[in-house]
Amino acid sequence: VYGARPIRRWLEKNVVTELSRMLIMEEIDENTTVYIDAGPNHLAYTVEKNGGIVNGETGNGPKTDQCSSGKENDEMEE
Repeated sequence: VYGARPIRRWLEKNVVTELSRMLIMEEIDENTTVYIDAGPNHLAYTVEKNGGIVNGETGNGPKTDQCSSGKENDEMEE
């Protein structure tokens, strides 16, 4: 069982940091939707701009399939 503080720290470390990096690298903006899928050992980020899926890692043109950042994230600490 995890409390609110450990979950908040985990989210800040793993999700907010990656979204901040994407903003700084101009891969996303206020008109972008980012979908986050949780795998057993990683989070997959799928970026949607103007109705098309874009590779969240590189920001290269529209893709028809889902693309993920492929980053592995730390397990939650007790």
